[in-house]
Amino acid sequence: DSGEQTAFWRPDSDSDAPAGSAPVLRFDDGLVITVDEDLVLGRRPDNHEMVTAGTARAVPIADTQNVLSSAHAALTRSGDQVSLVDLGSLNGTHVAGPEATEWTQLEPGQPHPLSDGDRLLLGWTVITFEQAE
Repeated sequence: DSGEQTAFWRPDSDSDAPAGSAPVLRFDDGLVITVDEDLVLGRRPDNHEMVTAGTARAVPIADTQNVLSSAHAALTRSGDQVSLVDLGSLNGTHVAGPEATEWTQLEPGQPHPLSDGDRLLLGWTVITFEQAE
């Protein structure tokens, strides 16, 4: 065991929120990640300062095409609002609403508030953001 945690890892929740109340990220390959804390997504996000400082959880994404940055983007929570932030990735972070036909590239470092059904594009990985019920 290398000690690296995969994206399937789920922390023991010690918050008072009932199970299932956190939003989720639904990956195009079927993986579902609960957004119950700030997240850093990328090829090897373990070394990003938010992860090493303990303020965010690393979510490694398989990247066979080498289009993802090590730490590509972050999801940050503020109350019920979740925002997507491009971490200065080489190929950019894109978002589209549920009905949108075109992707919008985010400005690096500028939080973009997410809504239910928003689609995120990191490299070639499409992720759907689903707000809690």
